[in-house]
Amino acid sequence: MDSNCNDWPYPNGCASNHEKFEHNGIQSNFTWDINDTTTINYIYGYVDYNYDFNYDLDNSYSEFSQYRSTVREDVHMMTHEVNINWEIDSPLGYWEVTSGAFYMDENRNQTYGFTILYLLF
Repeated sequence: MDSNCNDWPYPNGCASNHEKFEHNGIQSNFTWDINDTTTINYIYGYVDYNYDFNYDLDNSYSEFSQYRSTVREDVHMMTHEVNINWEIDSPLGYWEVTSGAFYMDENRNQTYGFTILYLLF
């Protein structure tokens, strides 16, 4: 790899193909038995995702023209889910009921760069 290609943003003259991927996540699941017929379940999730690449699109090592594509993607996502499960025994029959709510918050940043011509003068 070129020493020019170690840091983002990739400078002009970066002639190496480069790809970097990082992904971290957490999930938690908590269950509370309220009584014999009612349960509450809470699920939490978090994702941190980073992806960088810098590719030579014409597959040539040319100092005159470097036809390149560069992408940087940074994603953070958090989710919350609550479920209530309960049992109902009524004259109409026995019922198992589930209801709940789900919330997701995501922040996605993506930078796309495209180099058609780079001249070394």
